Amino acid sequence: MYLKTEFAWYILDAPSKSYHAYFINFWLKHRVLHLLVTSALANPSMTLSQFLRSPEVKDDVSVISQTLGRPLSKDDILSKDTVRQPFTYIIHTLT
Repeated sequence: MYLKTEFAWYILDAPSKSYHAYFINFWLKHRVLHLLVTSALANPSMTLSQFLRSPEVKDDVSVISQTLGRPLSKDDILSKDTVRQPFTYIIHTLT
C-alpha cells in the first residue's frame, strides 16, 4: 500500500498487530484485484486456472501467505467482496 501526501509517498508495508484485523480484508481485495487486472491486461484470454498457475500469482504467493497467515485460496479470489464488488464498481463508473 502507498499513501501520498503533499510532502511525500509513504509505503505502508505491514500493519501493527492491533490494526491487522482491519487491514487484511482491504489488503486482500487490493492485492487480488491488482493481480487480476495486470494479468488480464497482459493476457485477456487467460482462464482462472491459468491465472492461479501464472508466474505473477506464484511470485506473490509467499507475500500473500505471510500476510494472510495461510495460502491464497480460490475462494479468496472468487469471494463476492474480492472480485464482484470492485468490478461492479469499475464497470458502473466507466459506463
